[in-house]
Amino acid sequence: MTSAGPYGWGEQPLSRTAASGLVLGMIGAAGAIQPSFAVPVGLLGAALSLRGLYESATGTRRGQRLARAGVAVGVLAALVSVLWAANRRGEIDLSGLGQAYFRRDIIEVMWPAFVRGAFRTIQLAALAGVAGVALGLVLAVFVISKSSWVRLPAKAYIDFFRGTPLLMQLLVISFGLPFIGIRLDPFPAGVIGLTLNSAAYVAEIFR
Repeated sequence: MTSAGPYGWGEQPLSRTAASGLVLGMIGAAGAIQPSFAVPVGLLGAALSLRGLYESATGTRRGQRLARAGVAVGVLAALVSVLWAANRRGEIDLSGLGQAYFRRDIIEVMWPAFVRGAFRTIQLAALAGVAGVALGLVLAVFVISKSSWVRLPAKAYIDFFRGTPLLMQLLVISFGLPFIGIRLDPFPAGVIGLTLNSAAYVAEIFR
């Protein structure tokens, strides 16, 4: 049975985690030049971490959750504090950032394209997933075959597609095959590339 000591449950020193959250929370609270969102968040992280220190020292399991929550809140407070200070010094322009990435007029025009892209992604994943499972099952049967004429090419296929980046494979299919007279539309090229890649991983799972 695991016993609780002065550093928490088991051999993991939870008090170190809580102390890290305490430090980050205090940095977030003290780093803001003027009162901002970072101050209350930093104080909250420090409070959670202090409670986590106490719970860890007294041997309760809740200390682990409190300590981790203190670290997360402390990181948020420190990040907000750094961004606030950089914005006040003119190093970054948060208003310009919002206008560049969250412009309502552009979103209203582009959201139909985003929806179509999401639907295309679902189609690609579904088709390539089904085809990849089917091809991967065939490859797995070939890999466990006693015939070297069947086993070795299957292993070479799996090693090649697992050992090279997927992006490179898609680029070769889309832009390399036209050099030998094979031209594919973008969607079929994507389905083929994803199928060939996923089949190699699925084959190893089946094997």
